[in-house]
Amino acid sequence: MKHLLLKDWSQDYETMPYPPSTGIYAIYTIDNLLKHINYTVTNVYNIPTTSVGSFFIRRINGTGGREKPVTLCLYYFETGIYNEDEEKIVAIDTTHKTVCSDIDEQSPPDYGFEPSIADLMRSTDGKLVRLLSVSIDFKLSSIHLNTETGQDIQCYGIHGTVFFDNRQINGQIIVKLKTSVEEVKCSADSTVDAKVEEIMISALVLLFSVLHGLFCLYSWISSIILCKRTKDHYKKKEKGKILSNRACWEIFKLNDLILCLSNIITIVGSVMKLSIDHGIQTNYIISMYDTTGILLGFGCLFTWMSVLHYLAYDHVFGLLFSVMERSALVVLKFLACISILFTGFVLFAWVVLGPYHIKFASWTSTFQSLLSIMHGDEVYVTFTAIDSDKEIISYINVIFLVIFLAIFTLVTLNIFIAIFNTAYEHQHDNTYKRDHRSDLLKFIGRMETNAFDTDACVSCVKRCCPSMLGCMSFCDETKTIENPTN
Repeated sequence: MKHLLLKDWSQDYETMPYPPSTGIYAIYTIDNLLKHINYTVTNVYNIPTTSVGSFFIRRINGTGGREKPVTLCLYYFETGIYNEDEEKIVAIDTTHKTVCSDIDEQSPPDYGFEPSIADLMRSTDGKLVRLLSVSIDFKLSSIHLNTETGQDIQCYGIHGTVFFDNRQINGQIIVKLKTSVEEVKCSADSTVDAKVEEIMISALVLLFSVLHGLFCLYSWISSIILCKRTKDHYKKKEKGKILSNRACWEIFKLNDLILCLSNIITIVGSVMKLSIDHGIQTNYIISMYDTTGILLGFGCLFTWMSVLHYLAYDHVFGLLFSVMERSALVVLKFLACISILFTGFVLFAWVVLGPYHIKFASWTSTFQSLLSIMHGDEVYVTFTAIDSDKEIISYINVIFLVIFLAIFTLVTLNIFIAIFNTAYEHQHDNTYKRDHRSDLLKFIGRMETNAFDTDACVSCVKRCCPSMLGCMSFCDETKTIENPTN
């Protein structure tokens, strides 16, 4: 669409945004603005005869009537007078006004607007530039036919807008084109039915996800019932004491919760994929493909995350996961502190260096750039890409980056290492483990110091103490119960 409808559009504008090979696509003169508008309108009507693809102008609305496929709208404020002799604004009325007109091939050169586009843009005789934006809305149809792969005909409805943005009135009008596409059935043979094998695979995925989700839900409900019964028994045996929430989380299986979430997402994604593949809907937005892919992707991710549960059966992996679990809360607290400090650096770089540095030109780009620098990405470019003749700005840029790198690569990284080292040492310290047992483990085990690290417990850990994030050292802190009835 951009190659077909935007004047002087070049492939250079389609490159990656960084490093920029060209400036932004914009207009700087009134004549060019009028030429761009006329070029877009003319090429919308000429697209069936100029494009190498199959495009058609949509002239029929949803009610069966005919309509003009192109609408041009002007958005401007009412008045603005500037006294050139006294150099001050005499009168200004910033009340916004919108005027739209349906355009066809026989429309006059100025499209019948009063005042005209040129009048709204001229600043002669003390008149201020009043035009805020111009939008050109158009409707097209397109047919895709891939004879090489043997796919069926695919038909699309395209709603597009070319937007000339002058809202800042700073001498530069930025031009943007946005489209929304919906797929429609244009004939009885144009359905997008998938192959039978693909539909069967989607159906099997849906079936197994439903069954597995039910089993996980049953396991989660059983954990809730077990937690309630354990609380009642603990309260009875401990004379009214309440079991802690930490103890309940030792009963719950976090892996089942993740699998339930995975199955729910996969079920929704599979249903959407079946509806698309089987052509159940007569027309749908192309973004449904993106939504389906996102859902199935997250479902797959959560499923593979749950595989970590089975690695915990190994003693070494179980130890690693236990260290991660023990240090998780401290890491989150430290990340909260670092996030506050990081936000301060982002604001400083955006405000001070933003006008002179391409990587700090906006809040988003500043955030992304500093996050990349933390991982060693293009550090030298960030030091040298300053665009200013002011030496003070160059010095500030260097000092800022040196301090940032020192804090967020040296200090932060070492603190993270220290957190995990401490958790690892605690995981090997039997005294620490005994003193920090949950009330549930103390209640079950009533352990003594000499009960730690026995051969029976080590064997138990290796064989049957997995949890989602590693062994909870449950067996390490319990004795063999000789009389189960007690």
